[in-house]
Amino acid sequence: MTDYVIHPLSFINRLKSINGIEVLKFSHRPEVYLVDAIEFATELTEGFDGEEIGSSDFTFYLQGFINTLLDIEKLSSKYKTDFTPYLSVVEK
Repeated sequence: MTDYVIHPLSFINRLKSINGIEVLKFSHRPEVYLVDAIEFATELTEGFDGEEIGSSDFTFYLQGFINTLLDIEKLSSKYKTDFTPYLSVVEK
């Protein structure tokens, strides 16, 4: 079992609170997004330098995860993440 810097389920659970996330329409079953979250968290853990991760860091990584999902769903040409003032998915 991997000791993740940020657990993949943390990314999945926070998606629900992001303004504009409904553009994803969760066209895949949640477990497919979980696979993406595991891959994202694994890459993050492998590149981790040992410093503590604060809430701002988590928000930055969550933004990266959402951008990854937008790419997977082929929505990144129409939508992006932005701070409005909170992390949101908005039209480009």
